[in-house]
Amino acid sequence: MFIQNELVYRRLSGKASEADESVDVNNQQSRNVLTDAFNSLDLLFENETLSEEAERRNNFNLAPGDFAGQILKKTDSSVFGVAGGSTMQTKLVLSSRHVIDGVRFANSVDNRGTLVQMSATSVVIFRSCIFERTVPDSVPNWVAIATGGKAVFTGCMFLGIGTGGAIIMHAGAAANVQVVGCYNGTGIAFAGVTSAALGNI
Repeated sequence: MFIQNELVYRRLSGKASEADESVDVNNQQSRNVLTDAFNSLDLLFENETLSEEAERRNNFNLAPGDFAGQILKKTDSSVFGVAGGSTMQTKLVLSSRHVIDGVRFANSVDNRGTLVQMSATSVVIFRSCIFERTVPDSVPNWVAIATGGKAVFTGCMFLGIGTGGAIIMHAGAAANVQVVGCYNGTGIAFAGVTSAALGNI
């Protein structure tokens, strides 16, 4: 603070040297570069809404924090957890082609139901996501996929509590839902999916 005030004093009093001016200009340029880099991330902050403004390719980059699930309908609308701790606390509904990357899905006392719901027309890639039921439900489902919907889960974790139900509720062809390199900590077996024999633990 002293250095900054000294520079201001020297500038106002006419005693600022070219070196002082150069340092000030370089500092401002550095701040501008950092600001531009941060703004380029186009982050959504906690509790902001995922609003599909474009007709396709809406990208949502989530900062750490809690978010409400939305209904995504536009083709190629994708959701990315930019840093750890991006959590959806209410159901996310997907009805087109999407990529969901690095997001944690969790339920609550007010939202005990399914964490993610997919329509018959949806095609979704889930990468490095965590699906965690933190509140019990009599017949829990982590993910519900309508017949015809297609999904690939890669490097995901399924955690939480409950008896009965299904981790992935899917009545369609097992080949339409692939689970690869994932961890199942629920105590409930995968069913209705194609699961890589050596890919899950």
